[in-house]
Amino acid sequence: MHLLIVLAVLAQQGNPKARFVSKGSVVFDESIISLEPQPSQVADVVMQTEAGVLMSDNVLFSFERELDTVGGMPKEPNRRYAVIRQAATVKRRGQSLILDVEVAFDDAQVAKFICGKLLSGFVEERVERRAVISERRIRLIDDELKKAKGPRAEQLKDERAREERKLRDRFNELRILEACSEP
Repeated sequence: MHLLIVLAVLAQQGNPKARFVSKGSVVFDESIISLEPQPSQVADVVMQTEAGVLMSDNVLFSFERELDTVGGMPKEPNRRYAVIRQAATVKRRGQSLILDVEVAFDDAQVAKFICGKLLSGFVEERVERRAVISERRIRLIDDELKKAKGPRAEQLKDERAREERKLRDRFNELRILEACSEP
């Protein structure tokens, strides 16, 4: 009986430290692993790596400055960064090519804002990273192609064409599947 009274009082008071959770997700196109000899093992590594990139300094620092005037956020950039890192979690959805992002915060709008910035910042970072890698690889192939002859030259031309496709298709490899929810 005493336990019921305590629970009723707590329910009436509410939880002063209530956390609002905003959820969103990104999905990768299967082309990122389909050409690999062991796609499920490659998918495990790729998804683990991409989850790390989503929570990387590049993505987090890209928008933490926008939170310096938000109530409840520390004024120091490193402390804001730590708050964001603590508020956000990234998990792979089963064995799929989907990463789910959750942001728990005391303010519902801030939770949704951080979640949205994580998703969009990640997509932008990844597209940019893919472009840089492909462009660098194309330059290296071009340099090698100048010296190559015969079958090696044909092989390099094929590699160059694959890299050009990757560069062109980099926008199709990843998309926001579910926009961040209203907590």
